Amino acid sequence: MRYLVLSLLLAFSLQGCASTGSGPGGSRNIITRAQIAESQAITAHDVIRALNPQWLRARGQTVGLANATPVTPTVFMDGTRIGDINVLNAYQVRDIQEIHYLDPGRAASRYGMGYPRGIIELISLRR
Repeated sequence: MRYLVLSLLLAFSLQGCASTGSGPGGSRNIITRAQIAESQAITAHDVIRALNPQWLRARGQTVGLANATPVTPTVFMDGTRIGDINVLNAYQVRDIQEIHYLDPGRAASRYGMGYPRGIIELISLRR
């Protein structure tokens, strides 16, 4: 009986360590071409909203401004900054290979400081 209880505790603790990916074998920080196709979304914003809506959420506010605005991720396309999350509506999924989310730490190590909500990076098919 004691071994049964220990086995169950071990199984539950290992389950808690499992990845919380966005699909079978998926990563919570990458939306693959296959996932994009399955989503039947039209724009990059639509596919992110359907598969990883937490990437779009604003947190906190900019500091020191009279008209503080919510802080949202910055959007990049193939390594080039293209704007805020509103620009995602201008990009159709037929032109996108993958979509990555870089948390603020990874964004800072790759692109420098100044991305408190991270980066959403579109990887184009033409890259």
